[in-house]
Amino acid sequence: MRKWPLIGFLATCGVVVLLAPPVAASTRSCGTIRAQGTRFAVTVTHGRASCATTRHVLSDFFHGKGKVHGPANGPAYKQWWAVDGWACGYGTGGGGCSRSGARIRAQQT
Repeated sequence: MRKWPLIGFLATCGVVVLLAPPVAASTRSCGTIRAQGTRFAVTVTHGRASCATTRHVLSDFFHGKGKVHGPANGPAYKQWWAVDGWACGYGTGGGGCSRSGARIRAQQT
């Protein structure tokens, strides 16, 4: 029996595991918020942001606070809002914000 093919296979598997990105390593659930009669699950998806800040910023955003940027009557994908120092936008079933490499989101539950 030849051991070299088995060793080569195991070495390849080890390299694949080492190079694979971590699955949702920085994702952290921060509970829920309520806005416009809807409940949203709140998550830090990347970087560093406290759950208190995440809930506060997303709550402000979904309650219409902040300043809109982009074409006033243009398509939503060209608009973004400045909320508490974060850049925010809407997406399917929710929205999200980013600042200094951190990303947070609220998804309708």
